[in-house]
Amino acid sequence: MESEKGKKEFTLYGMRWPLFFGFSAVVFVTMWLGVLPDNMAGVIPLLIALGVLLAALGDRLPIIKSFFGGGPITIIFGCAALVMLGIIPQETVAAVDGFMQANGFLDVVVCTLIAGSIMGMDRRLLAKAAVRYLPCVIFAQILGIIAAGLYGFLSGYGVSTSILYVALPCMGGGLGAGAIPLSEMFAGMLGVPSSEVLTKMLPSISIGNAFAICCAGLLDKLGKVRPAMTGNGRLMPLGQENGLEAKDNRPKSSSDYQLLGIGLAFSTAFFCVGQLVALVIPVFHAYAYTIIFIAILKGTGIVPKVVEDACFLWYQAFMKNCQKVILAGVGIVLLDLNELISVFTLNYFLLIATIILATTLGAMFAGKLVGFYPIEAGMSVGLCSVNMGGSGDLMVLSSGKRMELLPFSSISTRIGGALILLSSSFIFKLVVSLFGPA
Repeated sequence: MESEKGKKEFTLYGMRWPLFFGFSAVVFVTMWLGVLPDNMAGVIPLLIALGVLLAALGDRLPIIKSFFGGGPITIIFGCAALVMLGIIPQETVAAVDGFMQANGFLDVVVCTLIAGSIMGMDRRLLAKAAVRYLPCVIFAQILGIIAAGLYGFLSGYGVSTSILYVALPCMGGGLGAGAIPLSEMFAGMLGVPSSEVLTKMLPSISIGNAFAICCAGLLDKLGKVRPAMTGNGRLMPLGQENGLEAKDNRPKSSSDYQLLGIGLAFSTAFFCVGQLVALVIPVFHAYAYTIIFIAILKGTGIVPKVVEDACFLWYQAFMKNCQKVILAGVGIVLLDLNELISVFTLNYFLLIATIILATTLGAMFAGKLVGFYPIEAGMSVGLCSVNMGGSGDLMVLSSGKRMELLPFSSISTRIGGALILLSSSFIFKLVVSLFGPA
């Protein structure tokens, strides 16, 4: 925003800073007095205030800005710290939890990003990338499991414990779709309560997710130092093979607000289709079927262009206004710093670091072989295979400034996680027979 004298004025969320500070003060005082509405009317302004202020702080802290992703990571960890310190009251945390999860705001976020990202992609590039992507995910996961076993053997932490209670939960696709069913399966084979198994698994998901977020920021920094390694959000170079030309036919903006409504309608309707398929074929998560369905529609070209443009424009408008809101909510609800601190021993940290580094390097290597940019492959194939599910994808890609990769990261999280669940019984029996119970 330009002032009357032509100097660029400091703004927050498109507002002059005194106006935004006044808005934030009203929201925070309302929260601390205990009268903040426990619904969307109270949660949305709170998340805007927290997200925008913490992002502005993170984008100006030298080390955080340069090496750890700046604003996005500051929002996530800052909000989690405010919860841990009691600055955000528990009744507010419960309200945010209801908004983000019980009322399905995260579902709206994910289906908006999936639909908008895929519908905005070059059709030929999508077809070429998809057939190469899943083998890279499988290679990266196998390398991560092997690395976990080797570290467990060499460090004395235990091969079985390292693989079954750390590596597999990290790669299982998060908590609800990964660790919980995984713990039920292991508990049945061990004859113990599932809560006992789940308690051992949970820290690896949180710490692995935190490490993945930091690594994404470092990969973004590496991409700036070595620009040949990154497509700046593109998984594959346009025009590299088979006569592909570097054309971008995506709409940039629209004055037709009805298109935003069409984009919202179809983005959520696609998710409904995913839910229906998951009901009939309960093999993968509904997100995975949503991705497959939208990719088929985009690949075949049967969707009218107005719908493609509407989904992409809705995605752009939504992320411009809500990205900081999303990250603030995720930090409040899904990142427990007390849990991280309680198990944060050097040996445990090094084990998770080994798993994530092996998975990421494996993804970068495999991605390079099939024509992906290494930075994008490392983030979407590697780091998004070892985070805490769909919300973890948002954290990692926000930290790495590569939100365009969400459709591919969701393949890593959902289909990759489903493959871990499908193979976990075999892995459990093999590991226990070779190295004993964990």
